[in-house]
Amino acid sequence: MKPIKIIALLGLVLVSTTYSQKLEVNFSKLAWGYNYAGLRVDPGIFNEKIPTMANVDSLGSWMNLNGIGGWISVNDRWRVGAIGMFGNILASGQSDEIDNLFRQVDLNIKFAGPTLESIFRPFKGVEFTIGGMVGFGDVGLQLYQKDGNLTWDAMWEEYTDEYEAENAVDTTSYIAKARLIDMHAKTLVIYPWVGFRIPDFLGVLTIGVEAGGLIGTVSEENWRIPFGKVANAKSFDLTNPIVRMTVYFGN
Repeated sequence: MKPIKIIALLGLVLVSTTYSQKLEVNFSKLAWGYNYAGLRVDPGIFNEKIPTMANVDSLGSWMNLNGIGGWISVNDRWRVGAIGMFGNILASGQSDEIDNLFRQVDLNIKFAGPTLESIFRPFKGVEFTIGGMVGFGDVGLQLYQKDGNLTWDAMWEEYTDEYEAENAVDTTSYIAKARLIDMHAKTLVIYPWVGFRIPDFLGVLTIGVEAGGLIGTVSEENWRIPFGKVANAKSFDLTNPIVRMTVYFGN
């Protein structure tokens, strides 16, 4: 099912349920705090290229994310809020052919958007939630290479016209060996979940665990570098399971 159809279906169910129950609106409770999550990723399109970079390990398939979020209670059954999260996976290695040459690959993902939750309280002191987020995500990939350490003075001197004129064929300098390729792609992200929470924990906290899935795809034409596009790129599928833990102040 296409994302737009999923959004429309979720919206129709939530709105019709709210009207059918005729619940009173009362913005009386709010909470905010820290989110930690584990997201499964499939970095296959990147790992198939990484072996061409000498001695760089493959990217892993599990990404840790950190973020913040919060909600405000519309009534006893509904909460609206927002969430934003960021995480990355690193792979690095040292060249056998060139002394002190270090290479690194950084795959990072971030997403943010508004949230809507329905709350069920079958027992006192326990909450079950069904919720979701519809927002925007950003996938970034940085390819980094450096040779040893860089001094403050050398950083500026090697970017002058005088240095270029005197060292046009010098391939031993830091600048000659340093590389940074930074590309990003933006996409629509849908994040539904079901969860379990304990409100009034220690009198001031709400702690919980949510299990769900991140839904989104980066198309080939969405990859960008500063001042340009990435030609002949590959699509990247974000759709994978995600488990999130929350520690919020309030309830």
